[in-house]
Amino acid sequence: MLFFGRALILGPLCAALLLACGSKVNPLGNYPSVLPAALDGGPVEAAVPPSFTYQIMPLLKKSCLCHVQGAETPLLDTYTHVVANAAASLQAMDDGIMPPSGPLPGSDIDLLRSWIAAGTPNN
Repeated sequence: MLFFGRALILGPLCAALLLACGSKVNPLGNYPSVLPAALDGGPVEAAVPPSFTYQIMPLLKKSCLCHVQGAETPLLDTYTHVVANAAASLQAMDDGIMPPSGPLPGSDIDLLRSWIAAGTPNN
């Protein structure tokens, strides 16, 4: 009998709480007729800049093999060297001069461009 008494009290209380916890994202339901660029297939700004350690350096190690200590200059073997030569490297890639094996995919060049635009973080 005690179970049914609790159910009579808790049932309506739970229902009221569930209704009160509904979506508050846009309670009036007035949604814009135009999607933001990110949802409309337009350009999206990266929330987090590309990682030097996990994206930029591996890209350079794969594509810029001859720019290491004891080889051709400019050097691209450490963070300091990459930062010092980032703009020139990007320009050479944009111009199709580097790497000599052939132009990099646009996505790789855009990755480097995004990293430079973010201020060349050492992340």
